[in-house]
Amino acid sequence: MKLSTLLLSSAAVLVAGSAFAADLPAKKGAPAAKAAAGCPAFGAGFFQIPGGDTCIKFSGYARGEVSSSSGSTSTSPAARLIVDTRSNSEVGAVRGYIRANFSPASSSYTGGSTGASSADGDRAYAQVGGLTAGAYGSVADISGSQGNAFGSGLGGGSGVGLKYGFAAGATTITIAAENSVDRNTSSYSATNPDLMAALSMDVAGGSVTVVGVSHKNAVNQGYAYLGAASIPAGPVKVGVYGGASYGAVAYTGAINSALTNPQDLDVNSAGTSTTEGSNMGGWLSMAAGKGTAYIDYGYRTAKNGSASSNKSGLGVGYAYSVGGGITVTPEYLNTQTNNNGTTSTSNTVYLRIQRDF
Repeated sequence: MKLSTLLLSSAAVLVAGSAFAADLPAKKGAPAAKAAAGCPAFGAGFFQIPGGDTCIKFSGYARGEVSSSSGSTSTSPAARLIVDTRSNSEVGAVRGYIRANFSPASSSYTGGSTGASSADGDRAYAQVGGLTAGAYGSVADISGSQGNAFGSGLGGGSGVGLKYGFAAGATTITIAAENSVDRNTSSYSATNPDLMAALSMDVAGGSVTVVGVSHKNAVNQGYAYLGAASIPAGPVKVGVYGGASYGAVAYTGAINSALTNPQDLDVNSAGTSTTEGSNMGGWLSMAAGKGTAYIDYGYRTAKNGSASSNKSGLGVGYAYSVGGGITVTPEYLNTQTNNNGTTSTSNTVYLRIQRDF
């Protein structure tokens, strides 16, 4: 075969192949990933989960803390993760909420000891409209506080049970049945949930809340009455709270083992005397520079027969916003406890660095 003939044949094959390829459908590239759609109806930070109409938000914080008291210095790192999901349905807004707390091992430089790491989920509930079921912030947990190291002791903390809230004009009414297992002695088991009702309303940019609690302990019918209010005035915010309990001391804050029995008891071991408690205090915060200065004060008492104890706490701090979600907070906390006439005082200084997300 002549060279010219071979070259012409090869060229013909290439041209035919190109023409055939031109008739084939072009291969498309993978579509670009779509940005997650926001959910403005549920607030900032929510985005829609692909393939459905459920919106989700992740938030929480990571924190490092150093504290010093009576010549002993220790570190206490902590973190929190919150997962909040919401969607609309034929029966109203539907919500699922989970909150987990993490405490990596803490250390004491003075004693050389190391605390064990821990993790717990203190919130896990489902919500449809005004109905909430699961582990949530107790309806009675109303006092609030500005300082992380300051604990007022009013309200009882978490609630596990069922609550329903609805609006009546400018007032929100909430009724609940919550587990009372943390508010009884080891000798006396709770046989009924704690029943409570709360009224809250917005007043002049602030809020007012009152709560009534019925607690059936093993000996008699206990109860607690609690109230709190907050009032803003420009850069200053003021909050006050107070409450009294009879046979339901966890709602006003048990103090320690100064009473006849260990902490959080409603009655004595013989069932002949009931613990009475009271709690009052308040806080003030003010915007100052790039942060917020605050002061907290609280005073609580508990009495069971001839045994009595009281505790006061004063906390002062300044939460300075560095930027990027980081807050640096120095805080001072003074506590004084009187157990049956024996007084003790504690002074603790904290330095806390927290990154919120």
